[in-house]
Amino acid sequence: MEQRKVPEIRFRQEDGTEFPAWENTTIDKIATVVGGGTPKSDELTYWNGQIDWYTPTEIVSKYLQGSERKITEAGLKNSSAKLLPKETILLTSRASIGLCSINNTDGQVTTNQGFQSIVCNKQRAYNEFVYYSLHVPKVQHSLQSRACGSTFLEISSSEVKKTKLQAPLLIEQKKIGSFFSALDRRIILADKKLATLQTIKKGMLQKIFSQELRFRDDDGNEFPAWTEKPLGDIASVTKLAGFEFTKYVTYKDEGKIIALRGLNVKNGSLVLDDVKYIDGSDFSKLKRSKLYKGDILFTYVGTIGESAIVDKNDAYYLAPNVALIRIAHESPQYALFYMQSEQFHLELNKYVTLTSQASLTMDNVRKIKIMLPVMAEQQKIAAYFTTLDRSIAAAQKKAAALRTIKKGLLQKMFI
Repeated sequence: MEQRKVPEIRFRQEDGTEFPAWENTTIDKIATVVGGGTPKSDELTYWNGQIDWYTPTEIVSKYLQGSERKITEAGLKNSSAKLLPKETILLTSRASIGLCSINNTDGQVTTNQGFQSIVCNKQRAYNEFVYYSLHVPKVQHSLQSRACGSTFLEISSSEVKKTKLQAPLLIEQKKIGSFFSALDRRIILADKKLATLQTIKKGMLQKIFSQELRFRDDDGNEFPAWTEKPLGDIASVTKLAGFEFTKYVTYKDEGKIIALRGLNVKNGSLVLDDVKYIDGSDFSKLKRSKLYKGDILFTYVGTIGESAIVDKNDAYYLAPNVALIRIAHESPQYALFYMQSEQFHLELNKYVTLTSQASLTMDNVRKIKIMLPVMAEQQKIAAYFTTLDRSIAAAQKKAAALRTIKKGLLQKMFI
């Protein structure tokens, strides 16, 4: 069967007609491949100059962010490092093979020998189109599968040059490159919004629970002073013995009832992308394991101090290695947010036992002190952070959705 020469989704010409079919090509037909090098490390006159010198670990975004180390003109002349013109695609060729960044700087740029950088022929290839072509899964697989080496895997210059691509006319390349660049800008904006909200939350956790900022009552009056109590005074704190759970449980990959494990408790939320179902287990023997709305889960072994709150009844059971904190007469939501604060974690660390892995006994969990305002102020604090968490969750969802869209379009808009 003849390979299709058009992508599933593509742009049209200005008059509405289709562009010609895409052509098979290789990188050496549309670009020059340039290697890198390293000046002698013990020659001080070669280092701390003005020329950016990149290593593969610094390729973390679409555009270069500035190198950690810089070389001098003498270092450049006395090594195999080469200056790379603006718009060059830096392609990693060892360690993590296939990572890319575009040189969009006006300064001098070079790399170590862990790169086979791509300088596009502007008459035949648009660098932004080639950059996204290199992210297509089959191209990534091609690069990685042709790497070889006994000490570490590396793809050679000759192999990079032979890498097969499919390319349309230059005008269509520019439309595709510009489209994905715009999509990437939306992803960056979504990430920045998420980071800003997370920074706000971190700052407000510090300010509110240090009492630098205080809420007032509905009449504008100050609330009473906070009191300090150990967790054991305001909640029951329990865990399960391993046999108590595993003896009566049957794990399944599908179902309705989830056994919540430590990996499901992170950053104040339940993370349910990797769960085990226990439908069909002997629930009459698992009464201590049943979870109710408002219960707080707390990790006490390995990764200590992660917490989350149960948001509904009849959906979850407690698995071993996670503590259950069931609060009686205070706000569980307030307690959850306090447990995310620096103040709580400083107190928690007093009781951590360090052996082969960090752990906390239930007796010590009960001793951890928590600052408590009156219920009305607890509710205001909980409501504020709940609203902020919803905004964070929405921003995370938007960023993830944009990445999913990009992943799908890379499959559909390239051959």
